[in-house]
Amino acid sequence: MWRTGDTSPLAYIIPGIFTELSAATGFYFWKAKAENEIKLDTIRRQKELEQSKKQNTEPGEYDPGSNYEGGTP
Repeated sequence: MWRTGDTSPLAYIIPGIFTELSAATGFYFWKAKAENEIKLDTIRRQKELEQSKKQNTEPGEYDPGSNYEGGTP
């Protein structure tokens, strides 16, 4: 190419490079989106459990996990 001065192979090489780059980028973003959906689902479930636990505990009701200061009960 550099000896002959013919740049016609670049017409195939450059788009091919961009095609592979765009495919790799697309798969990376697809994978990241799937991982974020999984992470957000677990966070939502934890928040729902915390809210339901707060709603199920009435004021004055003994909750062994709250306000533990140590010592004997």
